[in-house]
Amino acid sequence: MAGCFYDSECVKNETSVGMGRSWRWQKCSELAYLQPGYHGSLRYENLTLDRLIEQCEYVFPNIYDSHDLDTIVREFNEKWGGEHPKGTRIFFSDYSDDPWRYVSVQEAHLELEQPYCYLKCDGCGHCGAGVPETLTKCRDQEKYWVKRWLDEYVQ
Repeated sequence: MAGCFYDSECVKNETSVGMGRSWRWQKCSELAYLQPGYHGSLRYENLTLDRLIEQCEYVFPNIYDSHDLDTIVREFNEKWGGEHPKGTRIFFSDYSDDPWRYVSVQEAHLELEQPYCYLKCDGCGHCGAGVPETLTKCRDQEKYWVKRWLDEYVQ
C-alpha cells in the first residue's frame, strides 16, 4: 500500500496523482464502492469502511454535506442503471481474482448488445491484469463484438 494512491496527504494535496485522484473522487462521491479489508483478503485487514469514508471526507472536505453516501449511490445508480446499465454496445469482462467483479453485471444481455465474459484463473485481476497470454477467451470475444459494432457503424 505504498505510493501516493494510498497516502491521504498525497492524494489531498498532489496534483500530479493523475487518474488516482479522479478515481478516488469517483469512489467517494459517485460509485461509493469502497473496498475494505477483511480476514484473508488481499487488502489490509484493518482497512474498514469507516476508515475509507473518513479518508474521503479528509481528502475531499464537505463531500457529504449535501447528501449521505447511500443517497449518492442510489442517485448514481438511478442515473446510469446500476446492475442493469443503460446503453448498448457495452462489453463487460470480469476476472476471478478481481474484487470489482462483484459489482459488475453477472450475465450477458445480448438483446441490449451487452455481452459478458467471465474468466477464471489464478491471478486474473482487475482489467485482466495477470491473465496469461494463452487464455484468450475474453479478449477474443471483445475483439469479435468491437469489430462487429465498428463494421455496422462504417456501413
